[in-house]
Parts: sequence; C-alpha cells; structure tokens
Amino acid sequence: MILLAFVFGFVLLHELGHSVVALHHGVPVKQITLYPLGGIASLGYMPREPMKEMQIAIAGPLVNFVLAALFSLVYFLVPGGFFATLVGVNLVLGLFNLLPGFPLDGGRILKGLSGAAPPTLPASPSVGQVLAWNNCPKAHRTWLR
Repeated sequence: MILLAFVFGFVLLHELGHSVVALHHGVPVKQITLYPLGGIASLGYMPREPMKEMQIAIAGPLVNFVLAALFSLVYFLVPGGFFATLVGVNLVLGLFNLLPGFPLDGGRILKGLSGAAPPTLPASPSVGQVLAWNNCPKAHRTWLR
C-alpha cells in the first residue's frame, strides 16, 4: 500500500514537471488527472514551437530520472531494499514514457524533434519505417520493392 502511494506521488510529480514547464512557456494548465497506470496534465493548448512542445514533454521523464538519482544517493547512504525499489519505479516510469509513441512523452518529443528538423528530413515517418523494417519480416519485402 505504501509503494502504491509512492507510485501515485511519482506520477503526480511527473505531471507537475510537465505543468511547470508549460506554465513557464505561457501555456495554461487546465488540470492534472491521475489514473492507476499514469496521468495526464491537460494543457490549454500545445505550443506551436516544436522546441517548446519538446521541452514540455521531456520535463516529466526528467523529473523521474532526478528522483531516481536522489533515491540512488539515499540507497548508498542508507542501504535498504525499499530505496532500491523507489529507484526502479522511477526509472521504469521515466523510460516507459520515453517510448516513441503517442500519447507517451517520447512521441511528443519525437514530434518536437521532427518539427525542428529541416522540412526535407521528417523524423517521425523515418523512425516508423525503421522500426517496422526491423520488427516485421513482411515489412522487409514491402519496403524494399
């Protein structure tokens, strides 16, 4: 039960990370909704500038990585299985959210990067093609035609 409370707290801090950066860029935050497996910071709108969108998206996972680093430090000072678990939970939350797909933060980061890339080099379709090519034998035959 205590671990579940920590997980919800970490998800809340993750969403607050998005919210603080959004407010810094002048984007209003309507609400933060927590679910059993995650949360959503509902923004008034997404900024048009790709770098701002990327900064808002990356803020949540960065919060989890900073928390993982802090709990790692605590674990080395006061060894205990619970602190190692808190490190692991934050690493999983941060890494999972970096997966390159919507609505995860990684998808929004990729969208921001592709919007910041030169128009002749769209990143999102290229990444999708590479993932499909590597993971699906049928895609090999289709893509190579």
